[in-house]
Amino acid sequence: MNEALVRIMADNTPKLNDKVVNGTAREVLAEIPRYLDQFFSDSMRTISAGINLSYLGYRRVTPKEEYELMIAKKDTTIRYDLSHNDVYIVEFRFEYNGQMITRPLYLPYASEGNIMVMSSTSNHIMPVLSDTVVSPSPGGVFVRLLKAKLNFTAKARYFMVNGVKVTGNVINGVILRPKALTDMIGNPMISTALYMLGKYGLVESLRRFGRVTDILVTDTDTAPMDGWTVYTTTKAKPRGLKAIPYMPHNLHICVRGDNMDAQFVDNLVFGVIYTADILPEISDDIVSLIGMSNVSDEIEFWRIILGKVIYKNSFSVDRIYQDMAEHFNALEGYIDPIIKTKLKEGNIPVDDFFDLIAYLLSNYNDWVLTSREYNSNIENRYIDILYYLTCDMIIGFNRVILNINKRATKTKAVSYKEVDKILFNELGTKHIYSLTKASEPNLAVANCDYSADLRYPKITSVLEDRLVLSI
Repeated sequence: MNEALVRIMADNTPKLNDKVVNGTAREVLAEIPRYLDQFFSDSMRTISAGINLSYLGYRRVTPKEEYELMIAKKDTTIRYDLSHNDVYIVEFRFEYNGQMITRPLYLPYASEGNIMVMSSTSNHIMPVLSDTVVSPSPGGVFVRLLKAKLNFTAKARYFMVNGVKVTGNVINGVILRPKALTDMIGNPMISTALYMLGKYGLVESLRRFGRVTDILVTDTDTAPMDGWTVYTTTKAKPRGLKAIPYMPHNLHICVRGDNMDAQFVDNLVFGVIYTADILPEISDDIVSLIGMSNVSDEIEFWRIILGKVIYKNSFSVDRIYQDMAEHFNALEGYIDPIIKTKLKEGNIPVDDFFDLIAYLLSNYNDWVLTSREYNSNIENRYIDILYYLTCDMIIGFNRVILNINKRATKTKAVSYKEVDKILFNELGTKHIYSLTKASEPNLAVANCDYSADLRYPKITSVLEDRLVLSI
């Protein structure tokens, strides 16, 4: 062999990147405790007022403590898992009314080559090329938050704009999911615009996000005016509405502005007009409340209307208002720092959930029309591992918050025992084992086909694609 030739070839052959060949899962999985710590800490903001539960942080347990947890008695039997598992225990600590609650969780680690062993079976961790938080498609827009996965769609309806019959979109989505209920209003769409109104009211929403300068709301016929856009109903009975006879409303919403966001204004106002079409009796109340300029009363009114559309006539007004107050409080925590950063990376600068709803109303039509170009742009994709490995724990902790808040509405004082039980049931110590034992495979985990698989071409170069093409 020509040693000089070998040396020249070695000197001039590009070297493989060590991180690419050996994988990055080891470093990424080491961040799981901090990832969950941030999520738990941010989620505590959605606990209802009066519930004295706080999150204190986490710590890695000692080997002795880990051994004691592993052989803890279940009934009268001590069980010890002899199989090889690449897991360790981290204790997450909470405090309720001055008493400590600890939840030990098994968390995974990986060795070189993105290998993670569970139940003596080698698995490889695959980075997932994921869609961003907002994923448009021809059928709508999917929004994946850590707190919830939301689908928004639009249905075309007729409206009157400046005296002309036009087709407009009613953007809708189910954010709160009650049991199936029905009454005389049938099963109407839950207009996404109602969430903006339940946060800011109609006038403030139009001014803050639609850049509208002048607003007139009346229940008298209003002819088209120079420089104004006049929205009203066609007076046709909405499909599916069971009310007989149907008495249409006469609500007119007039807006003016030199630099209006026309798409936001259209989508917001069409949602208001549609809601008045299915509940025509609210027209006079809308005009009266906006005329009095009492924003707090108006916001309370819109929340009750949203509750009526969701719950129909199944609950009293007091129950609806209480439920909506809790619902809006929970929504305040939907945009945590993790999601906020991902949205910013996707050029969607928002501070809270309602900013995101405003951005959706402002961009929905364009997103849907250009969805294929949007999804094919690599700038709208990112590589993720942490979410897919911790999603069961994230969902479990969301249930913890939900169940504690629900329990607080039924009793004046939630006991320490109840809170401890909810945490125990929803945040199970061995949640992590669902990565390989769940009926639906995890996108970021796959069995190694063969123990002698070549590391780079068969394992560390694998990238799973999570492109959402349709909803």
